[in-house]
Amino acid sequence: MKIAFLEYSLLYESLGFANLMGVLKANDYDFKLFVISEEKDLIKSLKDYKPDLICLTACTGPHPMSFKIAQFIKKNMKSIILLGGPHPTIFPEECIKEDCIDMICRGEGEDAFLELVQSLEQKKDYTKIQNLWIKKEGKVYRNEIRPLRQDLDSLPFPDKSEYFKYEIIRDLPLKRFITGYGCPYACSFCHNPIFVQLYKGKYMRKKSVEKVINEIEMIRRVCPPFRIHFHDDHFNFNKEWLKEFCKRFREQVWLPWSCTVRVDILDEKTVEMMADAGCVGITTGLETHDEGYRNKILNKFLKNKDFEKAGELCKIYGIRHTTSIMLNLPGEDTEDIIKTIKFCRKIGISHIRASVYSVMAKQAIVPWLISNGYMETEPEIDNFKEKDISDITIQSREKDQIIRMSTFINIMFKYPFTIPIVKFLCKFPIDKFGRGRLYDGYLESKFMGLSLWQAIKYYLRVNKGMKAYQGLR
Repeated sequence: MKIAFLEYSLLYESLGFANLMGVLKANDYDFKLFVISEEKDLIKSLKDYKPDLICLTACTGPHPMSFKIAQFIKKNMKSIILLGGPHPTIFPEECIKEDCIDMICRGEGEDAFLELVQSLEQKKDYTKIQNLWIKKEGKVYRNEIRPLRQDLDSLPFPDKSEYFKYEIIRDLPLKRFITGYGCPYACSFCHNPIFVQLYKGKYMRKKSVEKVINEIEMIRRVCPPFRIHFHDDHFNFNKEWLKEFCKRFREQVWLPWSCTVRVDILDEKTVEMMADAGCVGITTGLETHDEGYRNKILNKFLKNKDFEKAGELCKIYGIRHTTSIMLNLPGEDTEDIIKTIKFCRKIGISHIRASVYSVMAKQAIVPWLISNGYMETEPEIDNFKEKDISDITIQSREKDQIIRMSTFINIMFKYPFTIPIVKFLCKFPIDKFGRGRLYDGYLESKFMGLSLWQAIKYYLRVNKGMKAYQGLR
């Protein structure tokens, strides 16, 4: 039994794939990762390997990329194609109808995936496996989502060896980990409220500190990291866990690290404890300067004073603070964006992660958008275009200007004198000048602890991925 995993580029190692590979390794199955940008002839490489099962993942928005890859594979091979990830979890009917997809996995896949592989190997009936939707002999078997696994420590360690065979990933000083699953909040623009309704069992779960430390040490023996980022949606929600983690991390690991936090529970004692344990960076979700909008419409329930306090604490304890903002929110204009930039400067943000708000079907905010006249009907899920996001944004008077401004946010943030210049220029079609977001990439690499040379090498290698994908015929 052979299982192939497909990525289109080496942007970063998929933590979801690493989890599945860990399950396969623990059960002595043969698996291999194929990265499209690194293969001279993808189909030849796949045919030489002869996989029984090919695995892809998809996020809503860029999901057509996964379908195009699957179509390319199906046109040249007869292997079973399994699609997992957030998109098939939320939109199963739209995914299973694609001719290139044989089965989808909804929700967390470790248990369902192992059950599937074992059934295929033993030639048993696999049409009744929970979490899976299966197409077989002209019929679709739609199985329920199983209860969430509560004991994360009982899972095997993620296996990243297939990613580390590529030196650009292996030698990158930054290594990513995840210590728990889920988020307890219900932001109206996020996928989490959708997942909470789908799953059975406690949604917020955490690995033990012992498990996390052992996982880091295991990776450290293979390719020593110099910087760690924890990819959890909400790293600091459990104070007792965090206290134990900081103590153990300081004693046993002692590397610089960063994470994503909620600012409303970030008191001085917590920040001091994190800094003493080596925390050098936090990421937060500001979204907008408008506190009322953030809380009443976006359901963030975070006050401006929470961000101001977090900024003061980060300055005191030497922690870099970056935040995410959304542009072209309903009713927002260019002046709102400038106010958000100025608020970010006020609270001492190191750099901004800016994105144009994309409307997706099933978001909790959609009924509000329709009732307030920003949309007429539920948005389509296939409006994504590789080079044009205008079809999945709010149709506002200054939409085009805001989209153009999105690529210059950090320039305006770092150099305020450019604000009126950029605002004026973005009234005209200057999109191509900022499309690469090189300055954003430079600031992001600094936050993640990469040197300029490391960041350039990484950018050039990752950029091959999109070109390789676009070259599929």
